[in-house]
Amino acid sequence: MLALHHLTAEPGALLQQGVHLTASALAGLARFAVLRLVVFARRPRSGLSTGSRVVLQGAGAYSYS
Repeated sequence: MLALHHLTAEPGALLQQGVHLTASALAGLARFAVLRLVVFARRPRSGLSTGSRVVLQGAGAYSYS
């Protein structure tokens, strides 16, 4: 919005709303990309995955599936 006011002396309400919605959409896409790359990145498998189940097989023996 600050850049819009530097470019245009008196931007109309429709132009301001368009700039605001565009900036919001770009911020949402950037947030999605960062979360996708950092938080939900695939990591190499080591040990148990979060979807693994532990199955008891008598006398203290465990099986992972």
